[in-house]
Amino acid sequence: MKFIRVKQKSKEWLEWRRTKITASDAGIILGISPFKTIEQLYNEKIKGFEQISNPYMLRGIELEPIALREFEKETGLIMFPVVGVHDEIDWMAASFDGMTIEEDVICEIKCPGKKDHQTALDGNIPSKYIAQLQHQIFVAGLDFSFYYSFDGYKGKIIEVKRDQEFIEKMLEKEKEFWNCLQTLTPPITITKHEREKYETIAVVSG
Repeated sequence: MKFIRVKQKSKEWLEWRRTKITASDAGIILGISPFKTIEQLYNEKIKGFEQISNPYMLRGIELEPIALREFEKETGLIMFPVVGVHDEIDWMAASFDGMTIEEDVICEIKCPGKKDHQTALDGNIPSKYIAQLQHQIFVAGLDFSFYYSFDGYKGKIIEVKRDQEFIEKMLEKEKEFWNCLQTLTPPITITKHEREKYETIAVVSG
């Protein structure tokens, strides 16, 4: 992975993300993210629209440093937020909440609502985050990642293994979206059948 010298959440980072396919874009491209549609993502990339932060997003931003410290206490690992692109696919990028200096462990932190946190406490990962995690694993060139759900008081760690079958299907759709951006061709709306297919794969992967 190639590291990018840019601070997460900064204006420069936001502008840089528009020029790449990032981990948080993956679920949207597959149609399994509830946060926005593929058409909205396309317009953001092309026209520079910025997503307005809501109270839930702001809460996550505020809790993330605290959650990372709690993750370090629980695991004994020392983690650093980093940004990088895939070694060979220069349009494929990821911002990691934490990575060890040895570059052999990554973690994704979520400070979700009660429903998603309970899902983690039950030992499962919300399907809407599976694509993001697999994208990060692929960009980092690793075989696993840690998902850490934190409610402000306690956290739950879940190990996520690399799912090559899911990654290959994800890459196919990401390449299609990247080509749409390069040719200024609006993407085709994800069909209900496709969305259900990727949701099923995501549940199995999680």
